[in-house]
Amino acid sequence: MDEKGEIYFAKDLSTPSNPRSVAIEEINLFLEPLKSRGWSSDEKLKELHDQNRLVFKNKRPYEKYYLKESQDNCLSVLDFYSRQGTRDLEKLGLKGLFKTPKPVELIKYLLLCSTPKDSVILDFFAGSGTTAQAVVEANRNYHLNWSFYLCQKEEKIKNNSQATSILKNNGYNSTISNIMLLRLEKIIKRSEYEILNMKF
Repeated sequence: MDEKGEIYFAKDLSTPSNPRSVAIEEINLFLEPLKSRGWSSDEKLKELHDQNRLVFKNKRPYEKYYLKESQDNCLSVLDFYSRQGTRDLEKLGLKGLFKTPKPVELIKYLLLCSTPKDSVILDFFAGSGTTAQAVVEANRNYHLNWSFYLCQKEEKIKNNSQATSILKNNGYNSTISNIMLLRLEKIIKRSEYEILNMKF
């Protein structure tokens, strides 16, 4: 909510372009390059500044996107982006393994909203295994006792030579189910995770 009481949400100002720095002296705006995305154009940033529609969170600029201007019936309250799922894989040393992984924090949030303490989580379309990592992290952080079952058809990987190469280097055939298995292997090996009775 702004100083006039108008409701807005902070809209991300990064774009799917090459990383670049920003230096707009006339509005005293200087931004470091992002790791994998670019910033909106200087013209766009200056226009938003002049309209008093720039807001900063953790030294990062966002656009004030007002509720009254939305053409939709509702706005999402979930502050998660698909690139967060990509970063989750990168942290496991699996950059490029899966093109559209869901964010671990998103799955964890949805589970925490709806799942009792001693539950069994079933994912029929496991994909890259995000659900498993979300369950493991939630158990650790919130002292839960969740267990999980993951199901994934053994489909051949198409149009992703990077994933095929990563799997081959780790001793796996090029199938989507093996993407999930390799991720689980990496999770198990991380010292901060304790997983008991894991079966494949």
